Amino acid sequence: MSLTQQSAPKGATRTPAISSSGISAQLVRLLPPLGCPGQPLWVPPNEVQRWEQLGFGRAPIPAADLELSWQPAGQESGGLIPIELLLNPRLTPPNAVTLDWGDGLTETLPWPAAADGNARLRHSYAGRSDYTLQVELSGNGITASLLLSLAGCVPRQPPWPIGVNQVGR
Repeated sequence: MSLTQQSAPKGATRTPAISSSGISAQLVRLLPPLGCPGQPLWVPPNEVQRWEQLGFGRAPIPAADLELSWQPAGQESGGLIPIELLLNPRLTPPNAVTLDWGDGLTETLPWPAAADGNARLRHSYAGRSDYTLQVELSGNGITASLLLSLAGCVPRQPPWPIGVNQVGR
């Protein structure tokens, strides 16, 4: 075996190692832990295991027809917990989207395209619970669902090793 190849388990394909000859690692696309806020991210292969230990999972490539993610959308006020839902369609966005927010409210809204072509929608929940959102794009039957956990997520710590200089992170 040459020095530029890593050993691989039986049945796995061998991946060339990173070297000064210009071979570079391909990034792996990961999704946040189930129910937790965040968008897909790309990490080098040698970091995947650490991210997976934090609850991140591998994302499909190419992206699914409709991917959903969420973020907190500001401070809680009057007992309401605001979130922002990001809808990322692989195809041209539809004219409308039907949302079942998982808390009893279902609504059909015009596609609110942001500058990047994705939609960002805000909603507030009355309590800390787990909600399952269902989204359907009008006209093409594409649907997606997302677990939104306001009751609590897997603790998310930075994936770098303890002792690494963390200034600027």
